[in-house]
Amino acid sequence: MKRSAAVLWMCLALVLVGCTTEQVGQAEPEMGPAPVSTDPVVIEMSAVDAAPRTKGAGGEEAQFIDVRSATEFGAGHAEGAENIPLDEFEDSLNRIDKNKQIYLICQSGRRSMEAGKILTANGYRRVFSIEGGTPAWEAAGLPMGGK
Repeated sequence: MKRSAAVLWMCLALVLVGCTTEQVGQAEPEMGPAPVSTDPVVIEMSAVDAAPRTKGAGGEEAQFIDVRSATEFGAGHAEGAENIPLDEFEDSLNRIDKNKQIYLICQSGRRSMEAGKILTANGYRRVFSIEGGTPAWEAAGLPMGGK
């Protein structure tokens, strides 16, 4: 009986030792930081969120560009924006400072996103498109020029 009990205890000990998940002497592989995309992207931003950031347009930190036609721009535009129409955009990159945050606006957001893609393809890193364009800017009660 003592012998049976001793064998039973030995078997139980072997089972318990064999069931541990930790392997002695082997370190777990380290998980590095999650991969970060280095590809530049155009970030969409609401007019209300963009407005305080564009107040410095033409200054040290930001450049605010309306990519609509000269006629559309003349009919009314977000205050502080300069006009570089989308159809002249690629030829006007020398007017846009790569060291500044670039805020783009148009009528709906489509042309500003297109202009933003041109910028990011040409090495600009801090590019923002104002969602809803000039109508969203005006609807938010933000200052307008040219009217």
